[in-house]
Amino acid sequence: MQKTFSYDVFDTAITRQLAHHSHIHWVTELKSKELGLNLPAHMPWADIRIRSEAEVRQFHESGEVTLDEIYRYISDKYNVDSSIARSLMSIELNSELFFVSKIRHVFNKYITDRVKGRQIFLSDMYLSSDFIRKMTMKAGYESAEVITSGDARRVQRQGHDQLLAGIGTDRGNHE
Repeated sequence: MQKTFSYDVFDTAITRQLAHHSHIHWVTELKSKELGLNLPAHMPWADIRIRSEAEVRQFHESGEVTLDEIYRYISDKYNVDSSIARSLMSIELNSELFFVSKIRHVFNKYITDRVKGRQIFLSDMYLSSDFIRKMTMKAGYESAEVITSGDARRVQRQGHDQLLAGIGTDRGNHE
């Protein structure tokens, strides 16, 4: 069996150039105001976004959700027009891409390991595998497989072995 090298995505292989990961929601709010989007006025957007993600997680046995589910919930609970919710989600995704960068020492290991076997990125994020792939590629990583706990409906903290088992590979080395 081919050796597999797996890498956590956020704060291991890539990072956001922000002081805290939740600041992406403040950026979304600022951009949405620049575009004149009507946001719920009773609390800051970042609070709505963070609270909504936590509430949606309660609806799923695994606790894993997708970004689409979070924004559908926001649209329903806060009476945000679905087109505005889609615009907000687009702003969030564009902001994620804008602020992404590689973590140099992991990138160097990735370059060394890529000739030794299969490479997979693992993420416990609400973002899709396709979008995480865009982020890793923007950060300089070549196209590699990506598995997210949201797509797989498996919690990453239950173990990388469970995530990898679904694609028929051994654990190999993990960063």
